Amino acid sequence: MGGPQLGDTALREALAGYRTSAPVTEGDHVIIGANPRLGPAAKTAWPGARLVVSGGLDGADIALLDAVRDIDFIAARYDRIVVGSGDGVFEVVVREFRSRGLAVGVVSLRQGLSFALGTSASFVRLMPEIEIEVTL
Repeated sequence: MGGPQLGDTALREALAGYRTSAPVTEGDHVIIGANPRLGPAAKTAWPGARLVVSGGLDGADIALLDAVRDIDFIAARYDRIVVGSGDGVFEVVVREFRSRGLAVGVVSLRQGLSFALGTSASFVRLMPEIEIEVTL
C-alpha cells in the first residue's frame, strides 16, 4: 500500500480491498507486514492476524519474507498461499511454494502487479481501485 506516510486510513482501505478480493475463511491464517508506525492500526483492522513489523525501505516486505522463510514447514501444513501484494520481491517465494505443489494466489492492484509475480502465481485477483489521499 506504500509507506507509513499514507496513514491509517490508507491501511484500512487496503485491508478492506484484500478481504473483498480474497475472502478469508475459518481456519485460514493471515500474516500482515507493516511499518512499526502502522502496526497498531493493522492489528486493530485485522485482529486475528499475525502482525510482523519492520521499518525502513521494504521493511514490511522483508518481515513477511522472514515470516515464511521455512518453505518446507509451511508447504507440509497448507495447500494454498495467497500473497496480498504485487511487489516482485515475492516472486521467488511464490515459485518455491508452487514447486512444492501449493496453489499460490496473488491479490494486487492492477497498477502495482509485477509481471514476474503475476506470471509465477497459480491465480491473480485484482483488487478494486482505491483512492488514497496523502496528508502531510
